[in-house]
Amino acid sequence: MTTIMSDLNNIKKRINVSGAIIYRKNEYGENEILLIQRSKDDHFPLMWEIPRGKCDRIKNENIRICLRREVNEECGLDIKIEKFINSFFYLADGGERQSKQYNFLCRVINPEQPVILSEEHSSFQWISEVSKIQLMVMPEIYKTIKNSEILNFSDKKEDVAEMIEEGIKEFFRKRNDFFLNHNYFLK
Repeated sequence: MTTIMSDLNNIKKRINVSGAIIYRKNEYGENEILLIQRSKDDHFPLMWEIPRGKCDRIKNENIRICLRREVNEECGLDIKIEKFINSFFYLADGGERQSKQYNFLCRVINPEQPVILSEEHSSFQWISEVSKIQLMVMPEIYKTIKNSEILNFSDKKEDVAEMIEEGIKEFFRKRNDFFLNHNYFLK
């Protein structure tokens, strides 16, 4: 009975969050996505992220309405929501509250519309380079961007984790060949 009550309390504390992978075409016809940087005075200062925010529980706010509101508040853009990408759970408020983030692929309606950041954010970048994105954002956000299929992950050899893994394998292959060719194990 105690676990049921604690589960119910956790559900009551859970917050729904909407996240937006916002893209546009650049002057070369390539897709690029928007990343925004938290201000130095915010939680996780200067961290890069996608526009996202909490849904208003009091107003029983719909996830898509929340998404449009948060994108407008955080970066001043008008968007078209194209599709749901994924969702994931994380702990917020020092582990006191569970949040579920619902992520959507969104297109900027007017690619010429300027980004106007809220006080919560200090900078923004439109990025098309996969390797740069992987180094800038949290792993769950990187997976979400990859799942959006808006950037070309397969043609480019820019997945940093893959490059490191292949480099390590090649190093051990060469090392093993060296030892075998020089009979170090036979002495």
